[in-house]
Amino acid sequence: MLKTISDVLHLKSQPDCTASLPQHLKRSGVSSFSFRDLSRKNNRKQAAAKFYILLVLKKQSIVELRQSAPFTDITATTGPMFDAH
Repeated sequence: MLKTISDVLHLKSQPDCTASLPQHLKRSGVSSFSFRDLSRKNNRKQAAAKFYILLVLKKQSIVELRQSAPFTDITATTGPMFDAH
């Protein structure tokens, strides 16, 4: 499933990524995912772009982001506005 989410977050080629990710998560049944797993095979530019999209989705309350300590993995889960998209 994470490969499919990674495809959805293949940024810059999909300007509507902030809209398509929630739709994809609903279809796939995934309620959370790891940023580390999501960006594992990406170069720095691709990983930075995915990180930026997660921040945009967090600002829109579509996802919640959790990190237990600095420099540890970030887990994204559905946020309060997730079903609104």
